[in-house]
Amino acid sequence: TVAQLSDSLAKANAQIESLRSTYNEHVNLQRLYEDTLSDTTERVRQYCFEQQNHIIALHQHYTTLLSQSRSETVEAQLTHQAWQAGLQRVSGSVREALKARQEEGMPYKRRIAALKEENRVLRKMVGWDPPVDSEDEEEL
Repeated sequence: TVAQLSDSLAKANAQIESLRSTYNEHVNLQRLYEDTLSDTTERVRQYCFEQQNHIIALHQHYTTLLSQSRSETVEAQLTHQAWQAGLQRVSGSVREALKARQEEGMPYKRRIAALKEENRVLRKMVGWDPPVDSEDEEEL
């Protein structure tokens, strides 16, 4: 019985030592797992942070480009409007000059038309044939 108890105690001590060894391995594995998990989590967080900053930088860049494009478009539209206004003023001035040029000769044309009418009336009173207008007279 003492031998059995001694044998049982030795087996129990061996089993306890085996369990301690297994426990220590599990503790080491758990520590390694937690360290690896925290390292991986930190790396993923850093990667996500960098990606988010990159996306924000892209948004800012393209927002700046859109703003510049809008300003250039507005500037081009204002330039176009200024050109159109200038061309409209030039067109108006040219029309006024043409009208003034045409009115410059109007007193003479009215006088010529009045003389032609008087000539026609006098010929009719005398009984002569009405005059034939020549093309040269029309150009005056």
